[in-house]
Amino acid sequence: MRATGFEYLRCTADIVKASDEDVARLYGARADSGAIAAGWLSSGPVLVIVTAALQTRSSTPLRQSHAYRPSTDVIDTAERAIRSQFHIDAG
Repeated sequence: MRATGFEYLRCTADIVKASDEDVARLYGARADSGAIAAGWLSSGPVLVIVTAALQTRSSTPLRQSHAYRPSTDVIDTAERAIRSQFHIDAG
């Protein structure tokens, strides 16, 4: 069986980063992203990072960790600059 472009890159990369949505698209909605990340690690990368809505899961050959991030507001600075330049109300 021939490897897909993603599989080839994943196997040759040192670091792989994907979101839980990426994992679901590749392996189905019920895929366990932790198990997928562990499988990816066994095929070459030294670090695998899988991000989720409120947490990040990273794995190395020696350990797996979860990092929770606080919810934050994001400001689209490019949109703000365009609105300012052309005097467009945010309304």
